[in-house]
Amino acid sequence: MRSLSSPCMSWTMRTPRGALAGSRGSRSASSGRHGTSFRYPDDLSAVPLLLPSRDSDIRTAFDLICEQQGVRVIVAGEVDDMAMLRLLARDGDAVALVPAVVMIDELRSGILEEYATVPHLCEKFDAIGVRGQYQHARVPPLLEQAAATLSAWW
Repeated sequence: MRSLSSPCMSWTMRTPRGALAGSRGSRSASSGRHGTSFRYPDDLSAVPLLLPSRDSDIRTAFDLICEQQGVRVIVAGEVDDMAMLRLLARDGDAVALVPAVVMIDELRSGILEEYATVPHLCEKFDAIGVRGQYQHARVPPLLEQAAATLSAWW
């Protein structure tokens, strides 16, 4: 939202996709209950999960989904920072619950693999900026391109 009387600008984005991901070839994801590859929601209780902290909206929603499905998960760790969660997913052997937008570069490059999408799970991101006296001519096209890329991703 942008108010003409305010020197600040703010944006809100909801990512409609929470993903369970990990490093390509992770033993945890391939050692699910069925012995081949991760199957959601069947293997949730069979693999260790790295989860956002309980203060996170995405974690609260995930816990609710698990409760509704009668699934008890193995929590390998809880992390407060999404960037750290992404790094642990990349370098560790656990499956991580991370909004896809947080790891978009790693998914595209193949460093991380998305094992499953969690239905009805989204994360809200907010940004606030100060409106300057001068806006560089390249900024609006870059913002439009970023919005189009994210829209195409979902």
